[in-house]
Amino acid sequence: MILNEKQKLAAETLEGPVLVLAGPGTGKTELLSVRAANIIKSKKAKPENILILTYTNAAAKAMKERLVKILGPAAYNIETATFHSFANTVVLESDEAAEYIQERVQITDIEQIKLLEYILDNTEGIDKIRPFRAPYAFEREISQRITELKREGVSPAQFAEIIDKAEPDGAYIEEKHIERLKALATVYKLYEEYKAGKNKALFDDRGRYDYDDMILFAVEAIRNPALSDKSAGQVEPELARSLREQYTYIMVDEFQDTNGAQMDLLFEIAGGLGDVPFGDTLLQKNKNGVSPSRTSPNLCCVGDDDQSIFRFQGASVANFRELKKRFPKVKEIPLEKNYRSTKEIITLAGRIINNLPVKERVHVKELEPEKDFKKKTVEYDEFTTETEELLFIARRIKEMKDAPLDEVAVLVRQRDDILKIVDTFLRAGIPYATDGKEDIAGEKRVRQMLDVLYFAHTPDVTDLTEKDAYLYRILTADYMRIPMNDVLRFIAGVRAKKYEQRKKGEAPTVSMFSELMRGDVPFGDTLLQKNKNGVSPSRTSPLISLLEEAESKPVHAILMQFIKDAGVMKFILDKYDDNDLLRIRDLRALTSFVNMVKESDIARPGLTLKEFIDELETRKDHGMSLKGELVTATQEGVRIYTAHGSKGLEFHTVFIPFCLEKKRWPKRPQGVSIPLPPEVYKSKEIPTDKDILKQLDYYDETRLFYVASTRAKANLIYTASPTESAIPSSYLAGVADSEQAAARAGKSVKEEAILKAALEVSDATDPFVGTDKILKDLVVDLSLNPTALNNYINCPRKYLYDDVLLLPSGKKQSLVFGNCAHKALEDTYGKFMKTGKFPDFAFFKEAFIKELNHEAPEAAIKTACERQVETFKAWFKEESRLPVKPLGLEKRLVVMLEDDLKFSGKYDKTELTGGDGVRVIDYKTGEPDKHVKGINNSLSKKIPVSSDEFEGYLRQLIAYKLLFDRDKNESQDRKVKEGVLVFLDPMKETVPKHDLEAGGFVKKKVELTKDMVAELESAIKDVRRRIKKLDFAKLPEIDEKPGKCGKSPNTCNFYDICWG
Repeated sequence: MILNEKQKLAAETLEGPVLVLAGPGTGKTELLSVRAANIIKSKKAKPENILILTYTNAAAKAMKERLVKILGPAAYNIETATFHSFANTVVLESDEAAEYIQERVQITDIEQIKLLEYILDNTEGIDKIRPFRAPYAFEREISQRITELKREGVSPAQFAEIIDKAEPDGAYIEEKHIERLKALATVYKLYEEYKAGKNKALFDDRGRYDYDDMILFAVEAIRNPALSDKSAGQVEPELARSLREQYTYIMVDEFQDTNGAQMDLLFEIAGGLGDVPFGDTLLQKNKNGVSPSRTSPNLCCVGDDDQSIFRFQGASVANFRELKKRFPKVKEIPLEKNYRSTKEIITLAGRIINNLPVKERVHVKELEPEKDFKKKTVEYDEFTTETEELLFIARRIKEMKDAPLDEVAVLVRQRDDILKIVDTFLRAGIPYATDGKEDIAGEKRVRQMLDVLYFAHTPDVTDLTEKDAYLYRILTADYMRIPMNDVLRFIAGVRAKKYEQRKKGEAPTVSMFSELMRGDVPFGDTLLQKNKNGVSPSRTSPLISLLEEAESKPVHAILMQFIKDAGVMKFILDKYDDNDLLRIRDLRALTSFVNMVKESDIARPGLTLKEFIDELETRKDHGMSLKGELVTATQEGVRIYTAHGSKGLEFHTVFIPFCLEKKRWPKRPQGVSIPLPPEVYKSKEIPTDKDILKQLDYYDETRLFYVASTRAKANLIYTASPTESAIPSSYLAGVADSEQAAARAGKSVKEEAILKAALEVSDATDPFVGTDKILKDLVVDLSLNPTALNNYINCPRKYLYDDVLLLPSGKKQSLVFGNCAHKALEDTYGKFMKTGKFPDFAFFKEAFIKELNHEAPEAAIKTACERQVETFKAWFKEESRLPVKPLGLEKRLVVMLEDDLKFSGKYDKTELTGGDGVRVIDYKTGEPDKHVKGINNSLSKKIPVSSDEFEGYLRQLIAYKLLFDRDKNESQDRKVKEGVLVFLDPMKETVPKHDLEAGGFVKKKVELTKDMVAELESAIKDVRRRIKKLDFAKLPEIDEKPGKCGKSPNTCNFYDICWG
């Protein structure tokens, strides 16, 4: 290749330390390849004497391929590796380092979680990071901090020493953090000891190591003076000597992204400049009599301070300053000729990066564009909704003619946004590829198979709630091909039998599951088929066979048999016969999940279904993904990457969506509960106050946006959908005003086409089309209550599932806990009414546990509830100081608002307020913060009672006034004047605006008026009319607010049914 002047200088400067500051698109990867070739051609070293360290496996692979093109087969002898894989080689292939790994096996994600939970459960003196009510609240952050410490090469002993001296610094560390850090030091020490095999109850004799240990093992082995040949008078460790003799030329790519441990490894190999006590005696002449220089090794570091985007991994621009400090004679060579992007993109990128002050940059580079395209654009397009924004990107890509799809990229700020792009592309039929790190748990076929396994696992056949919940999802799955009318007919039959049992005074024992087992189902040959010997169909259906084999066969075999029996693969092939994209994705999702199950079987022979489900639950509880390969990085299609994942890549056209200030670009920094002292980081800026810390976060975001923008060659397109609370990114200030953007806006996809496409997307096939007759029968005698009313107002489809079809859902901890708390309060106040003496907390707790045993939840929920009830001591103590004897307790009231409109509800407690006034009390568990704010906003903004923005808890209080005042026997001419929401949990934060104080208990009092009741009554009647019209439409799009679809882990029980 032809090099420019600066590239040539860097490629030919072979002796001593060199720092190449290479801006984006300046050919740094090609430069390293040519430099390696020059070293060999000039006979400075053989290929095996050259070490090239990269940041990613992809970069190492690309580097090796370029070297082979230049040098031929000899290039295979050049050691080209990531830091981690090189450390692996050092530890696993050198006798000197063998003792560090021994027979240890790599710890799995699940083992790591269980180890940390064991430490949190069984260690004294760490209460500051083990809250009583939520003992694992800090678990994820503890794991992250341990990872950071390892990446900085800080051992437990070193960390403990740092913490002993730690003091509040006004920026990173506050007084409250000191005790948390001391507790973290204890956990870190035990984590390493137990992992190494000290606790035999956790791991076998082999012990474990984690991913970050390898570099630490390598550095420790290189530094270990015990590994020197003292009989030969050698002081330098043998491993250190052999590595330094072998690698006489070292090159590092993406130097700005190296962390502390990686720099330790690099400097040890480059000449032993790590923090070691060996002095000059460590460095001996090699066999050729050459003495390696402490200040001038043949080390070439290539990087760009403007592209330092991994500070969260311990790396920063300070790496360059550290390099210059260690090697004062380092030669600095900037590369500024850009061979990638147009002048317009370079100009914009310059404006972005100039948001950084000069002191935050090692070298202020002025990139010079060397390439141009006839068709090019830099633009910013704005939309009303995110749906329109996504459809615009899809349509724009389909219109492109000047670049293949794999030369087009969509770059997002956070990984969650990848799924939005994927979903849009699947609808539009656009091939795509990702980095292969997708979470397959959200894939439709994977969710369906998870339903099957959970259905097979649910062990307690006396409580069929969960069985029925999974059964409904399976029966309505598309691959079962059962008409919705048949499913509804089945549900109606179950309801009718339950009603008959209640009429006879019997407790209902009928369920969907019990009817399935009896074979009393209306599905015909679809579900239950006789085998060739004519055996009863109820024993040979896919589901019956599944249940029979669940506890006797390996998980993998159970799953594969069901897939075969239910014809899942055939269904996918038939359904997407004319859509390769969807067919391949569904098949890959299914195959990835099956392979994951198979690998679990292999890793743990004899793995039972229960053990596998336990593992899935652990993953779910800790937000861990189910990793699978839905696409490959080499297949044709638009590339969808995170901005971090796009580093080192380039594309003809780049889309950067969701450009909203403090939402994505720049993203609002997240708080840290256990911040590490800056002394931990070998190369991290140490701010003196919080304002500087905020600035550093902004600089990080700026660098990331700069990296994403400079991936583009010809076309760079930003998009956003601003709202009243989310304005366009400040980085786009210069884009929207450019003449080129204005000219392009007139040619962009027409608004009408976007809106039409949006309507087409929302008009998806509804499973309840054609089921009117059955649904009308089901709603004819339905009554309403406050909870059902809230359900309908928030989401009519949720009301259909919960209150019409009465679909069961699994027991949630919050619901079980709330039920037990209410029963305990009922018993407590009931005794107070009878005896006049308020019971103590022991009575309340006993009543709670009694109800908990009656609820019979799974063991994990029961244990959590037993632990959680102890946190009510403080509230109970306050409540018992001045208890008020109830007027009424847990009364169910019924009123008729119209001839066929029955409205009922059960209040918790009523109290007299003086005269004819009554106060209605409603007890609530859970965080009070959002509900108190919601009530205040509903009242101050005069939000209509019928609106889904109106606070549901306040609507319930108004409903209790309606019920009490209209029930003559209950009210006896008294009227409810006020309602009080009593929260049993303390406030999480202080909010002066709403008169809320962190740690305080809230009794939210609200005046209840006739006008409120009149408005509520009108809303009830309107909802009843809509129900009669079978208006059960699901929400137009996913809404993550509470009471709607929710956000993981608190999603609606029917989320998958609606959006799967």
